[in-house]
Parts: sequence; structure tokens; C-alpha cells
Amino acid sequence: MSETWDDEADNWIKWARTPGHDVYRFYSSSFFDEIVPSPSGLVLELGCGEGRVVRDLESLGHEVVGLDPSPTMVRHARQEDIHGAYVIAPGEQLPFAEGAFDLVIAYNSLQNVEDLAKTVAEVERVLTTDGRFCMCIAHPMSDAGRFESAQPDAPFTVKGSYYGPRRVDEKSNAMGLRSPSTAWPIRSRSTHEH
Repeated sequence: MSETWDDEADNWIKWARTPGHDVYRFYSSSFFDEIVPSPSGLVLELGCGEGRVVRDLESLGHEVVGLDPSPTMVRHARQEDIHGAYVIAPGEQLPFAEGAFDLVIAYNSLQNVEDLAKTVAEVERVLTTDGRFCMCIAHPMSDAGRFESAQPDAPFTVKGSYYGPRRVDEKSNAMGLRSPSTAWPIRSRSTHEH
């Protein structure tokens, strides 16, 4: 999946850095205020993309290492934050020693990893014994279906099963900018599945 994000990096960066195209600024403050603990120790931001979460964490006083598998994303993050620390690697193979981080942040990135279980195991490995893992993802319902039209009373239709994982490859367009959406949405399992 990292190749897809690398191929779409320039489009994503334009989207993310153009005011009004992304909801990050609307939702991120509640994540930082209500979920992320106060600065203490080293932080890993998993799936840092073009670096906006790293930059925001740094502005709050955190010492952060940003990690992303996309070389293009990391290059842009470094250009925007020349003093920041950025590493190119997948979440499934974190190039850090055991217990290296007091905090790991995954802001809307876990749905983009190839192997969720391996990534979470790697996060556990690099956290200190009392470290914290703070994450958020978009609700899976946002990728499960679509409104049938733009009409206010249009039905929302889910095709196939809501419960199984499936790959999402979509692009959003607004005011001439395109944003990729490539992910394995994280779904709950139905109690009826065996």
C-alpha cells in the first residue's frame, strides 16, 4: 500500500495543505487535547505522511520521530520541518530498539497498514513498559457505502457485508484537487460470523 501513497503523495499534500479541503483542522485539536498525554519522553508518529501531526505535536512540546513508508511523503515532511526527525519504514517493521518510545501516535494511519496485527505488535515492542499508544481512525461506516445521490433524502447503501475487511481505493475531488483514499478499513466482526 505504500506504493499507492507514494504515487499519490503530491496530490495528498496539495489536499492536506490547502485550507478547506480536509477535516484535520476541525478534528485534530480534540485528539491532541483529550487523548494525547502531556509531553514526556520520545514520541513516534506512525504514518506521518507529510508531517502535519509531527509539526503539531512539536508545537505542543513533544519530541517526535515521524515514520512513513512513502519516501515522497517523508521528503515533503523534511522540507516543511527541516529540524524534525523522519524515518522511511513500514509500521510492520519499525527500525527502533525495544522500549525506545514513551508514546506512539497513529492519527488515521492504522487503516493504511498491510498487516494490522504485526504493526500493533511492533508498536508494543517499541513502547516502554508504561508507554501509551494513542490512535484514531475514521469510522468504518464512512467507507462502507455511499449515498445514492446528492439529494437530502437519498438512501445510504452498503454493498456487500459491512463486517469483513475490504480494500478501499477511491479519490475525492474538490475545487480541482484530488485526495487518495487507500485503506483496509478496520471493521468489527459480526457475532454471527464463525
